Amino acid sequence: MAGLLSGLKILDFTRLLPGPKLTHLMAGMGAAVTKIEAPKRPDTTRHQHPGLYHQLNCNKVLKVVDYNTAEGREEVLALAAESDVLVEGFRPGIMAEWGLGFEDVRAVNDKITYASVTGYGQSGVYSHLAGHDINYLATAGLLSQLIGRGDTSLPAVPGFQAADIAGGSYMGLAAIQAALLKRFRDPDGYEGAHVDIDMTAAVVPLNTIPFSISQTGLSVDILNVLNGRTAANYAVYETKDGKYMAVGALEMKFWKKVCSVIGRADWAKMNQLQLVFAPPLGKGFPLEELEGIFKSKTRDEWTRLFGEADCCVTPVLEVHEIKGAEYHVDKGTVEALVDVNESSWVKSAGMAVIGADHGLALPFKLS
Repeated sequence: MAGLLSGLKILDFTRLLPGPKLTHLMAGMGAAVTKIEAPKRPDTTRHQHPGLYHQLNCNKVLKVVDYNTAEGREEVLALAAESDVLVEGFRPGIMAEWGLGFEDVRAVNDKITYASVTGYGQSGVYSHLAGHDINYLATAGLLSQLIGRGDTSLPAVPGFQAADIAGGSYMGLAAIQAALLKRFRDPDGYEGAHVDIDMTAAVVPLNTIPFSISQTGLSVDILNVLNGRTAANYAVYETKDGKYMAVGALEMKFWKKVCSVIGRADWAKMNQLQLVFAPPLGKGFPLEELEGIFKSKTRDEWTRLFGEADCCVTPVLEVHEIKGAEYHVDKGTVEALVDVNESSWVKSAGMAVIGADHGLALPFKLS
C-alpha cells in the first residue's frame, strides 16, 4: 500500500483543507510531497489549527520559499522541473501572476500534471468568487436537502466538510491519477495537463437520486424515501439516553427483522408506501409509536439487539467515539502520528501542540 505512488514527486502549494488532504493521501501512498509556503503567505492552519496542520502535513517535506522574489521563483521552478505533479489551490490566475502558472511550469517541465483545486473552477461566472464548503454545498443543491424531521425547513449545516474532501481531495486524487495514467500509457504523446478540479461541480453527482426524481416532475421532498424525513424504515431515532440509532432497513426483509426486534409483528406486513409517514402519501405511518419504542432503551442496548439481527440498524457515533469504536479499531481507520512537538516548525514557533497524536489513515487497502 505504502508504495503505490512511490517514485512520484509532488509539489504542493495548497493550504487549509482540500488540497492538503489530497496531497496527504498521495504521500500516504508513497509519493514524495514537498509543501511550499511563502514566509508572508503560510498555510493559516499552521498557527490557527496546528493539530490539523500536523495531521495533513506530517508526511511531507515542509519548505519555506519566498516565491514572490526572482530568486525564490527560480528555486520553485527548479523543483517543478523535477516534479511529476504540482497542486495549487489559489484563485484562478494568481499562480500565473507570480510566474508559476501552468504554462510557466510547463516551460520547464513539459510532462507536468498541474492540478488546480478551487471552489468554482478555472472558468465561468463564479470562477473568481470566494467561497467555503457551505457555499459549494448550497450552490450544488445539496444544502437544501439537509433538513431533519419536524416543522423546520431550515437547512442544517454539516459539521464536516463534504465539498472540500469529497469534491476537492477525493475528486482531485482521482483526476490527477487519471492524468498520470494517460502520461504513463503515452509518454511520448503526453504534453502536460492542467487538471481543473471544481469542488462545486464535483459534488453535484451526490444529487444523483434526488435529481433523477425531480427530472420526472415529482416532488423530491415527498418521494425521496432516503431523506430521513419521509419513511419510517430510513430515519434516525432518539434513544433513552439522548443518543441515536440509524435505521436503514429499506428492503422489506430487513424491515421485518426490525419489527421482530422491537416486538411489532403487525408492522412487518406493511409495504413501503405504508411506511411513509410524510403526507400526502398513504395514511401515514404511526411515527410517534416507533419513536416511543426507541426511547424505551439506551443506544447501547439497541446496538446489542440489532447487532444480532443484522438488519441495517446501527448506532449514531459521535466523533470522539471513533477512536475506540469496534469497527474503527478493527479496520485501523485511526493511526498514530509522529510527535508533532518534535517537528521543527513547532519548535521554531515556541509552542506546544496538544491532542495531535492520532490522525485518519488511508481509506482503502490493497491486497
